[in-house]
Amino acid sequence: MNYKNLLIIPIIVFLTNCTEKEDAFRKINYNKEINVFENICKNLNPHKKYDYWAFIESRDFGESKKEVEILNEKGNLENRNLIDLNYRREGFFVAGHHSTYSFYILATEKNKVHEIRDIENLKIFLDKIDTKDEALLIAILNEFSIDNCHEEGGSYRKNESNYELLLFKSSVLKERQQYLVTVENSAEWDSIPKKIYCQRFEKCDCN
Repeated sequence: MNYKNLLIIPIIVFLTNCTEKEDAFRKINYNKEINVFENICKNLNPHKKYDYWAFIESRDFGESKKEVEILNEKGNLENRNLIDLNYRREGFFVAGHHSTYSFYILATEKNKVHEIRDIENLKIFLDKIDTKDEALLIAILNEFSIDNCHEEGGSYRKNESNYELLLFKSSVLKERQQYLVTVENSAEWDSIPKKIYCQRFEKCDCN
């Protein structure tokens, strides 16, 4: 019996399993108790030129009830006094009907304040896409959603030059169609429609 071959076989199996694991899509696990932007902003890696940045949510509940909350901030916290924390509706994402929610970033560079309120300025702020959360942020701003319940619409994998995301869009019929969204390191993106993997509200929503 060739004992060398017996030793080689388990190594090959181990390496094969590792490769498969790295290439597999992984479920996106976010805290469902907070909104998706609050999850995402905890893992942004912007350009090193910024001394300080704050990811902000502005909320307008009508009847002059407005509030502003910093969801996450990093850098020199003394620079917080340079940014304007008064209510502003303009953001790279604005949602709501009776209430309005807007999300944006304020950053400082050598005491100069940068307002990141659209996708183009967001790309400049990020410099390149090097975390899954940055890739997801680009995808969400282009009208894709993350499924908290089903991996078919809520998973990702990292490649050398991009992130591949399995996300979904929902129809008026409560169908969820899977999309393969590719976000390049440069923040350019593309999508390919895939299968309808879920139908009817009670079967699609497990939140």
